[in-house]
Amino acid sequence: GVLDLPIHPLRVAIKSAASKAYVAGASGTLISIPDLDNPIPVMASPKPAGDFKGIAFTAAGNDVFTVGSNSAIYNYNSTSGAKVNGVYTPGLIDVSFVNGMSGYVISDKMVRYTSNGGTTWKPISRSSTTILNAIASYVPGRAILVGASGYLGKADTTAVSDSTTTGTYYDVEFSGQKGYMVGTSALRLAFNPTTNVVGYSALAGTFPAGSTFRALHIFSNGSF
Repeated sequence: GVLDLPIHPLRVAIKSAASKAYVAGASGTLISIPDLDNPIPVMASPKPAGDFKGIAFTAAGNDVFTVGSNSAIYNYNSTSGAKVNGVYTPGLIDVSFVNGMSGYVISDKMVRYTSNGGTTWKPISRSSTTILNAIASYVPGRAILVGASGYLGKADTTAVSDSTTTGTYYDVEFSGQKGYMVGTSALRLAFNPTTNVVGYSALAGTFPAGSTFRALHIFSNGSF
């Protein structure tokens, strides 16, 4: 039941409601875990050249999109998959889909958006040159980006609005209208559908002093 493989760095996608998970890593390695209650890891194929650096479930199904250093996007379901498209950036580091059609990918400085499940990708204008680390979409055509030096960006289907806060952030995730971003500190995110605005606030008293978190997952009960 254990695969001992040199696939660091790891990226993990978990879908608690469906009891499924995937682990992506170096050298195009993707491990499928079809049942978290009886976790038997299975290698998925194809195994493309380059490293996988981002992975995300499609909201409507049990399949995942993966992106990596070969600038291509792959779609996997269980142990089989196929290349969706090449995005032609210097290498991709994260992907986020809010449903089967609307999603984003990022490189360290570039953002692209799809409204057709990855068939075509539109460049999103961005003024800042701060290094990006992660992206999370919360409704179709809207996403939050985090990065170095306290970078916090809000993307729509045409441009990114840049801002900064304190710390450096390595991951961001949403579950419904609530989300979190973590790094050298942690922030709580809340989307207001009436005003179409995402606000954020510090998780006072809950973040271990001197800690740095590089990844997070929000469970179905709202914990992370």
